[in-house]
Amino acid sequence: MLRLFEKCGIGDEQVRFLCALGAHAPLDNAAFRKKLGEEALERFPVYNHNCYGPSENLGKTALGTPVLVNREYRSCDLTIGIGAFVPHAFCGYSGGYKIVMPGVAHIDSIARHHGMLKWEGMKFDLGNVTGDNAFLDDMKEFGRKAGLNIKIDLLINSDAEGTDIFAGDPESLYDYMLEKAPAHYACPVAGKADIVFANVYAKGNEAAIAVAQAEGLLKDEGGDIVCLCDTDMGQVVHYLFGRFGNRSWGPLAGAPRRKDPKVRRIFLCSRYKDLAGSYCFGREEDLFWFRDVSEIVKVLDDDYRGRTVDVHVIPDATIQTFPDRQSEYPEGRLRKS
Repeated sequence: MLRLFEKCGIGDEQVRFLCALGAHAPLDNAAFRKKLGEEALERFPVYNHNCYGPSENLGKTALGTPVLVNREYRSCDLTIGIGAFVPHAFCGYSGGYKIVMPGVAHIDSIARHHGMLKWEGMKFDLGNVTGDNAFLDDMKEFGRKAGLNIKIDLLINSDAEGTDIFAGDPESLYDYMLEKAPAHYACPVAGKADIVFANVYAKGNEAAIAVAQAEGLLKDEGGDIVCLCDTDMGQVVHYLFGRFGNRSWGPLAGAPRRKDPKVRRIFLCSRYKDLAGSYCFGREEDLFWFRDVSEIVKVLDDDYRGRTVDVHVIPDATIQTFPDRQSEYPEGRLRKS
């Protein structure tokens, strides 16, 4: 893309990068270098989106979400979004206009939009785009009004490698990706399990996604979840859904995550214990932290001794999906590159 800019006569001084954080915490220079490479950081300014910062008011969506968009973003003649089309709990899949809403939206816009989940009682699953999804429709309308010119999105595999790429009109993205994404991320599962080992990789700092996925794979009579979340990043800071003290929460939060009643225990395996972020997994009394997975296996061996135990191991429970009708997607291809 940078080589194309040069061919078109676009000088370095005309280009800037804006990290579309939504209501997540800002990144530092080291993280930017990992994300964009050394050359981009040496040649161009790279900014964090400030969801509390100056914004341009472009009206409201049909559902009443104020379209308040980062002022720097709106000042540009050409806007290009770069992201990934991966399963997402709210809108079925990320990618597309999600880089604008919530990516470069003001906190008031994000609060109204994300608040639909709470106020309207909406519930969605990773990869679920069936039926009416007002959350997704509102996001798309916001993105159109914000004026995203070009979108580049990738499907990724469980090694975080790009396997398919789309570049073009954001409106065309959804049909293109939905031809490929459901089968790409779907993984056949034979029955339910007593124990689910759920690894995280693509979204290591949003490991609660893996716990939610594992819940759906447990037998009705209940079982245990082992979440392998060994990341020194800990869990992501979220200014709307996050916790900021014993009695201090983001405006759309207020309590630890509620686990499914059939979950007995949630084992968290990490060398980097994150007590402040543990609310996203569940209540303190439901969580058991270990530094080594072999220690968890020993506890489970003792607990299930003498029983025939069914176990699922999920390589990356933050992006894999498990449709009810697996015959629809018989060949999930996460490993292909």
